[in-house]
Amino acid sequence: MFSKAIVSNTLFNLRNIDKEYYVNENSFIYSKKLTPENTAGIILNNNGSNINSQARHFIKRINNNWFTKVSGSAFCQRRQNLLPKLFKDENDKLIQNVYKQLKHLHKYNGKTLLAADTSIKTLSNHTITNEVYGIKSKLDAKNTIPRARISCITDTLTNIIVNASINIEASSEPKIACNQINELQNIIDLDNSIIMGDRGYDSLEMILNIIEQHSYFIIRLKDSTFKKERKYLT
Repeated sequence: MFSKAIVSNTLFNLRNIDKEYYVNENSFIYSKKLTPENTAGIILNNNGSNINSQARHFIKRINNNWFTKVSGSAFCQRRQNLLPKLFKDENDKLIQNVYKQLKHLHKYNGKTLLAADTSIKTLSNHTITNEVYGIKSKLDAKNTIPRARISCITDTLTNIIVNASINIEASSEPKIACNQINELQNIIDLDNSIIMGDRGYDSLEMILNIIEQHSYFIIRLKDSTFKKERKYLT
């Protein structure tokens, strides 16, 4: 596996968050302990413990002052002032550092094995999620249900999710995967990668995109796909 030091340093050394990641430019005017950097740091360094103890421990550690106090409720209010894009960008930096600094990650015959997959998930029933992801469970239904398509590409030999995105449920799996693969050009050596997908990625557009990246692919076909062409292969 990859070095924990790279992950720890990338997350802990979060500094100077630009205002482009604020919900509005006045989001952090009155902030001392819970600066935007500290707020993001608590989230990115979350180890699964209670949010109150996690927030207190992080603030004390970075201030080198174990008498500093911060409440979980104050943190929860502050984190609403940061845009989700911040965490996607920071995750991209982390992935880039891992593949840049570690040249000997597990490979299969010199190839990185990348698997594309997607799941449909019901989101929390909130005004914002309903506006973006709300769909009707039935045509005549009065209320909407927020459901999203969560797609990711995983390095199967290191269990690292190298790219992920949340889209509306009706989004095309192959188109999402094409965008994700294109975003990996500067992170992973796609010339020496094998991209795998199930029947949901049975798309000529995706196959051509992979070929343009000089990558290899294994995609499971539907029974109806390339039916005539497959006759000549037997």
